[in-house]
Amino acid sequence: MVAASLHAAVHKAARSSLLNTLPNKITGKKNPKIHRLLVRKDFLRVAASGIRFVAPAFVLQKSKEESALPRYGLTATKKLGNAVVRNRARRRLRALADNHLVPKALAFEYVLVARDGTLTKPFADIVRDLEKALKVLKCLK
Repeated sequence: MVAASLHAAVHKAARSSLLNTLPNKITGKKNPKIHRLLVRKDFLRVAASGIRFVAPAFVLQKSKEESALPRYGLTATKKLGNAVVRNRARRRLRALADNHLVPKALAFEYVLVARDGTLTKPFADIVRDLEKALKVLKCLK
């Protein structure tokens, strides 16, 4: 019984890590979940580091310790608006992180916090703000 459940757990873990490295058949990209912070403890650790850059569209928080690869988490508080508004803000931040943060940033953990400007500013301005934030925080490749 124990051996069967252990075998199932090992198989599931191996399968999930294998799936994270295989290209997505639809987009041709690797699964971005390997670059994501998903656990509350990770968000709190990055926030506790106190290293942050505040822009009109987002707040970028950075961890003190380097990681194996750049990882990011997204958050949008209820103060921003209802679920539709928060999801739209997270989608914009996810696009920003996948296309500009992960390829350009050094291997740290980052948290992007949505602000009002996330929805109103042109995307090009948000990208410029991110590049400025990475320069100020000294984590641009």
